[in-house]
Amino acid sequence: MIGGWNMLRAKRLKRVAVLLMLCIGAIGLAPRSYGYNALVPLMISNLSRLQNLMVELAMSDFEGVAQAAKGLVGNAKAIRDLAHLVVTDQNPQQMKAFQELAHELEEHAGQLEAAARARNAQEVRTQVSEVLEYCLACHQQFRDQAAGHR
Repeated sequence: MIGGWNMLRAKRLKRVAVLLMLCIGAIGLAPRSYGYNALVPLMISNLSRLQNLMVELAMSDFEGVAQAAKGLVGNAKAIRDLAHLVVTDQNPQQMKAFQELAHELEEHAGQLEAAARARNAQEVRTQVSEVLEYCLACHQQFRDQAAGHR
């Protein structure tokens, strides 16, 4: 089982590494508008929280996982509140899409926190995957598109 655990851990760490590359890419590839720059600290914070969350999960410290997830909820709210800096109000469809992705991120981070408080390791892993999927979806739709990488 040790080999299986290491493989599972490696897959999760790979996802975190991909997210790190996306966050670094957000800094390097995104337009140099104040909106994108305002999001960079939140992206770095999200990455740090996800990294801490994975360490806490590996140690079965569900309180630590819950605290990291709670921070992700707060960051998702802040990201949604900063939507007007990234997407202009002149494009209501893009604004709605950005806010919906941020809302889904917030919802799944909240479910992640609840799963951690319930000490449900399987649901924690499921919600970590969901959180990462929404991060990737938002980066693909907005960061890459704005940088001309679509």
